[in-house]
Amino acid sequence: MSAVPVGYEAFSNMRRKGVTLLSILLATSMVMGIFVYVDSYSVYEWDNQMGQVGPIAMSVQGPGIAAMVDEVKAIDGVTVAESIRGVHTELLDVNVSGNNGYEYERGIWGLIQAPNQSYIEAFPDAFTYLEGRPSESDSEIAIHEAAMEQMDWQLGGAVNFTYWIGSNWERERAGKILEIVGIYSHYTDAYSSEYYYFDFYNSPLALVNDSNIFGTNIERRVDLDVDRSQLSPFDARASLTFTQNIAEEIKRFDNWYPEHRRYSDYNVNNRIGSRISYFMSWVLMQRISQIGRTTGVFLLLILVLFLTIRHNVNERKFEMNMLVSRGASEGDLNKIIFREIVILSALGTGLGLGVGAIFSRIASMATGFFQFSPILFFTEPLLITVDSIIIAVLIGFTLPVATYILYRMVYKMRDVVTESKGKLAKLSRGLRMIRWDALLLSLSILLMMLVYTSDIGVQYNPFFGMILAITPLTIFISLGSLTIKLVRKGADFLSRHMHKLAGDISANIGVRRIGRGASSAGPAILVLVLAISLSWTNSVIGASLPVTKENHARFAFGGDLSFHLDTSYQTSWDNFTANVSIHPQVTAVSQLSVANLYLSAGASDEVQVVAMNPDSYLNVGYDYLGAPLENSTLKPMLDTLSSSSTGAIITEDIAEDYEVSVGDTLRGFTITGEDVEQVFVFTIIGITAALSDATLTDTGTAQDDPWWWRPTEVGATTIWVNRDYMMSQYDLVNNSQNILCTRVIDGANTTTVMHDILNMSSSPPIRPDGFASVSLEVSTYLSQTAFQIDRSVDTMLTVATTAIILGGFVIYAFEGIRNRRREIALLRAMGADRRDVLKVQAAEMLVLMFIGLILLIGYSPLLIANTLMTYSTTTFIFPVSIYAVIPYLQLGIIFIFFTAMVSIFIIAVAALSTRVKLSEALNAAWAETGIIWGEQ
Repeated sequence: MSAVPVGYEAFSNMRRKGVTLLSILLATSMVMGIFVYVDSYSVYEWDNQMGQVGPIAMSVQGPGIAAMVDEVKAIDGVTVAESIRGVHTELLDVNVSGNNGYEYERGIWGLIQAPNQSYIEAFPDAFTYLEGRPSESDSEIAIHEAAMEQMDWQLGGAVNFTYWIGSNWERERAGKILEIVGIYSHYTDAYSSEYYYFDFYNSPLALVNDSNIFGTNIERRVDLDVDRSQLSPFDARASLTFTQNIAEEIKRFDNWYPEHRRYSDYNVNNRIGSRISYFMSWVLMQRISQIGRTTGVFLLLILVLFLTIRHNVNERKFEMNMLVSRGASEGDLNKIIFREIVILSALGTGLGLGVGAIFSRIASMATGFFQFSPILFFTEPLLITVDSIIIAVLIGFTLPVATYILYRMVYKMRDVVTESKGKLAKLSRGLRMIRWDALLLSLSILLMMLVYTSDIGVQYNPFFGMILAITPLTIFISLGSLTIKLVRKGADFLSRHMHKLAGDISANIGVRRIGRGASSAGPAILVLVLAISLSWTNSVIGASLPVTKENHARFAFGGDLSFHLDTSYQTSWDNFTANVSIHPQVTAVSQLSVANLYLSAGASDEVQVVAMNPDSYLNVGYDYLGAPLENSTLKPMLDTLSSSSTGAIITEDIAEDYEVSVGDTLRGFTITGEDVEQVFVFTIIGITAALSDATLTDTGTAQDDPWWWRPTEVGATTIWVNRDYMMSQYDLVNNSQNILCTRVIDGANTTTVMHDILNMSSSPPIRPDGFASVSLEVSTYLSQTAFQIDRSVDTMLTVATTAIILGGFVIYAFEGIRNRRREIALLRAMGADRRDVLKVQAAEMLVLMFIGLILLIGYSPLLIANTLMTYSTTTFIFPVSIYAVIPYLQLGIIFIFFTAMVSIFIIAVAALSTRVKLSEALNAAWAETGIIWGEQ
């Protein structure tokens, strides 16, 4: 009778299943945590989209629709419906005749509506009166606030309401004078503002009495609302279907639809359905974005799952050997393992759904990377959608099964290659000869460096962007392969050289243990290194993005705060400048005048010429590296420019295009039509990579970058010249952009300073929206949804890597635990005390940490640099795409935390492993010799 290892049935199965279940639970929890957080945050987007719908969910147009209000109300899901009449026409200034010279009239075209009392009662929030009242007679009119502002009309004034009389073929336009009695806003304003103009086709231009709606251009429409209690972000797809079914019922008022034709005479503007569709797309993009950003963490999960499957198979070798001895085939053994993995996947997935939902609250509490507000755990919304549950279940089942299939393929191929002499074996041996991992590592690093050192056009190319996204994975795979080989091949070498440090017994047993062919030491090291590298990368990104936005804004705005002066109010410039200068938080001001000149007489190669007072601007501006000018490499150039009236500092692109250098002469031209009007001669006193022209009032946002956007290069084709010289030759006030740039004290909020300054003057002499604040730009960027979600998910995943690391080292600790205990039992039998045994475990841990540290130093900088290259905070192209900020304290805390956690875990396992009995540890050792299922 075969001997069974003591405790095998009682503990081996439980340990094996527990480790496998833990890994599957980690995978499902990770996916569920990400999706639940995105779903929970999407509640705000849902409220935003529903808020844009307004009180009217749908609008219907079609033949005789005004008489079919009752039929619309009878549709299941419709709560209220009313008809409204309108006409598309034009409002003109009162001093223009209605039918004389109308091609040149000053007016505005749009939809004029006449809501009756029933409509107003059904939709009381459709129109909100800001001033005045509704029209009460056919001689009065209420006008939309945007039209009032655009046309500069006033309450109590009058407009010429135009209309058409006569038949369609012989009609004439006439006019009617109406008094403006009210100013209102419409519920569609928020929807229209998305397109940066007021859409008076959807947002009515004006409201009049019904008696003024006549002629041939009348629009009849039925507006309706639906039962919004049926709509929920929990199942947005069902909510969309609910609204689409109502729209479909309305379309079926047309008897020819859909049996005889595919379109209906009744057109339904399903506004609420469009908002739900947008919401669904937004959630989908957020999920894809977060899954794409967390590929490194999923690589960790796959690595841990691979180790788990490997451990699962090796732990069953005794059982498998017994089954083989009784005639079981390899296929039967695979089915047993596969069935257990499927059952554990089902259990782990079910548990992972709940754990992931709780886990998502870590992200909900995060206000930045590793910045928490505990109260948010209870106050933030929690939403678990049907889609998230389905996706998490699919991944929870698919990932372990796919990993098991991959495991069998890898080891099957290895066995075939080892035993066979076919083409596959020859190919494998060839790959071994050329060291594929070293070759892959070299090519990946070379390709990455080529992209890094290329020009901006290459870096922004989508193909090379994809390369940057892939190279960290290939580098890690090759480094991982080399590390595992190093651990296995170098264990003997390390053992021989650690005798003095660790002692003979510790070096011979502890260090050599990590080099066993079946050891998980190499993969465990990879788990630790990748986890720390990912956490470090998240930390660096969280610190770098705000600084990048700040440096970009300072360079683009020409200072901490800038005001774009209006030429029409130039007499007020001096007083405004004085008000800015006396603000207690303002340290310096300087006025820039930016003119467009040409560097060739052919009206090509336009450049921005910035005229400044070098002495004053030296204390205001910043260079493209983010340094104040007084501390930058531009300071000597500005000092020279101060004493050189015709001096010029130019950017490198101008110097390369015109093949000029310091000391050469450069000519600029102003051109009217095809004639050169004026010539300026400058002497080049300095050349630099980029110069600010201070003309931007925002730095763009990468998340809003449309596909058709062609990015503008900031800081190129710019020349700095002496303001005194330019003023003596050119009318800077009237022929250039004049910008007042400001520097504030360190730590001051420029937005607060800006509001203080604007409030000091009743009518500041600046252009509409002609101000730029660095603090406002940074705070706007940091408050964006995409930024907040990214940082919160990064925080959650950094915490999650703790569990992943523990999972990896749990597998390593449990791997061959009986062998480990036999070693300890033999050591104790030969007279070793508890301290000697712990030294063996400590030597093993020391080597693991040492190898991991070397790999971390080599891989982490590459991952951080590559990830930074893939980030952008702007739609513009700046000389420096991102400013790397290394939070050394935070990185040190992360490193110490992870390494201390692993150390404590290994020491605890080592201490528990010493509590063994010699008779139990060595019982039936011969039964564990593999027949066909040796350790893999």
